[in-house]
Amino acid sequence: MNRLALVSLVLLACAHAPAENAGPPDDDSPVVTPQQTPWKDMTGQQRGRYMAKVVLPKLRPVFQAFDGEKFAKVTCATCHGEHGKQNEFKMPSAELPSLPDSPEVFMATVMKEQPEMVKFMGEKVVPMTAELLGIEAFNPQAPKEGAFGCHGCHTLKSSK
Repeated sequence: MNRLALVSLVLLACAHAPAENAGPPDDDSPVVTPQQTPWKDMTGQQRGRYMAKVVLPKLRPVFQAFDGEKFAKVTCATCHGEHGKQNEFKMPSAELPSLPDSPEVFMATVMKEQPEMVKFMGEKVVPMTAELLGIEAFNPQAPKEGAFGCHGCHTLKSSK
């Protein structure tokens, strides 16, 4: 995939991802999966339990394989920020790096400075997270409302 296509994928995905809240697991109730109850219909508690018991354990080794030093400790805060609980696990998280809303600015900054991270997020994290949540991953050839993309975790900042 060429760089411009990858950047377009990342930026377009940002514009089409849902901003969903999740709550922390605070009891021993069973894990409800997106196959049983769609993500959009889960309660905050169900989402929190699923995140803690399924999503985090599956994504942790993926992040650590990419960069074991940077991601030595993968927790809820990795995606939700240090104040995730206080922010009711609202996504996207303003505590994560914001992404430019312009493909040109994205290419000149994020892609230029962190090409490996962009590739990792676009090819590993976004598709795996979408699959785990039972949400369609963003596809730039057939964009759909509600598809999961980078904006599932990152906010956009104006490039103007």
